[in-house]
Amino acid sequence: MYDVLAIDGGKGRSCYGLMKNVDVTLGIRDGMETVIRPKFFRHTAEDLDAILKAVAKYPKEEVAVVMESTGIYHLPLARSFRARGFTVIVVNPLITGRDQPTLRKTKYDEGDVAKIANSYFKGNCNIQYIRTKEEEDAAELSREIEHSKGVLAAYKNELRQLLYKTAPAYEIVYGKSSLFEKATLALIQKCPHADRIASVSEEEALDAMCGAGLPRYRESYREGFRRLRKENASRLFSLDSDSPAVEGIEHLIDSILALKAEIREREEDLVNREKDRNEFRALESFRGIGGVLAAHISAEAGDLSRFSKPQKLISYAGLDPSKEQSGKSLDTNGAVTKRGNRHLRKWLYVAVMSILMHPKADDREFTDYYQMKRGDKRKGGQSHHHFYAMTACCNKLIRKFYFRYLDLAKEKR
Repeated sequence: MYDVLAIDGGKGRSCYGLMKNVDVTLGIRDGMETVIRPKFFRHTAEDLDAILKAVAKYPKEEVAVVMESTGIYHLPLARSFRARGFTVIVVNPLITGRDQPTLRKTKYDEGDVAKIANSYFKGNCNIQYIRTKEEEDAAELSREIEHSKGVLAAYKNELRQLLYKTAPAYEIVYGKSSLFEKATLALIQKCPHADRIASVSEEEALDAMCGAGLPRYRESYREGFRRLRKENASRLFSLDSDSPAVEGIEHLIDSILALKAEIREREEDLVNREKDRNEFRALESFRGIGGVLAAHISAEAGDLSRFSKPQKLISYAGLDPSKEQSGKSLDTNGAVTKRGNRHLRKWLYVAVMSILMHPKADDREFTDYYQMKRGDKRKGGQSHHHFYAMTACCNKLIRKFYFRYLDLAKEKR
């Protein structure tokens, strides 16, 4: 067992202390020997060097740096200590909180340092799997794409709200999906206001749509524009044609088009990074899971060989059920823990939705399983809520994904 350099992390400022194990049965204070009393330090190279000098007489091979996960704030410290040859263990705060020896609610950094060290000495902190640089880069790229899609959704919602004020006929004619096609966006840029829709010539509008879309659909565009002009004639609007919002629509469309192109380029990059991995190939074998979705899941899951069984991958995704006990009652399963990788959990949910939306007569395994979970008990179903059924399908997908990965890994050998 290592000596512990325990760190209670914060934003730009943390507290550290060095502890040795004496006898954990005596409790937090008496069961450990405090070699270096808790001290505060800033997240700077100067303060890090001071810590390294303070622990220099203790071999790196015998010291574990243990810290709680604090979102993004612990990451620079973890990276810096790993780069200097230390074993770094990042602990879920729920684990160290569970080891608190008192019911009284207390919070002070010096005491938290001892609490973190004590949790390690009790054997509750394991050395984690460290992703390779390639795996880390793929996961970060996946999350950047996810963030960009959130921004794109906000842009689209803002555009819809502005169009409701200037030209509400657009959403009525083109709907929420066709509204953001390139040809439609080109028409909106040409005619961002109801007055402009009424005054522009039909051929001029069609030229704009064909320039951004596909010229062979010119007659289809013509039919849509005529319906737009007819609907526009009877619709009320709230902003005049000289409103700053009209100019804002044009800039917003430029942002939407640029962001869509950027997302498409990054998704191609992510697929190219992941396409040779067995995890990616196993996911693509499912009907309804395309290359981009498979790349997101494989990037977040990482190397599946580190999981000895699919249940551990389920726990990593935070889809394992919590346990509930009360008095003499039997153990029951509660809601999912959600303690794992929330990004992986999200993409698995999207994958199940996609599978359920693409059923085939000869491949209805997931569809039938979902309907069985949701079905009426009087007709042989289980009458569960939609989210319960979706979670069950996600777990089923993980198990099948895991074993398909193992089959591919055996073939590769």
